[in-house]
Amino acid sequence: MSNLIPNLDWGQDRTVAELPLHEAHFIPITTTCGEAIELIRTKGFDQFPVKNAEGKTVGVLTAVNLHSRLAKNQLKLSDPITRCVVRDLR
Repeated sequence: MSNLIPNLDWGQDRTVAELPLHEAHFIPITTTCGEAIELIRTKGFDQFPVKNAEGKTVGVLTAVNLHSRLAKNQLKLSDPITRCVVRDLR
């Protein structure tokens, strides 16, 4: 007889393929901060993977980082997101 507590958390009986996940929405590195804010509002995501012109993923744009830097006047809405993309993801 096992003394382990059964794991009855939601999703334990499903594979990743069965989960109701939304498809990732990549944005180009040339996107402006203002355009990124609009995407955050309309797509309902707070993070977006960012691709360069060659289609390589170069980092992620987070709503927290973007809004924080805009609030501190480190960025303008017309600036490209290159200045706030987090590139050191693992």
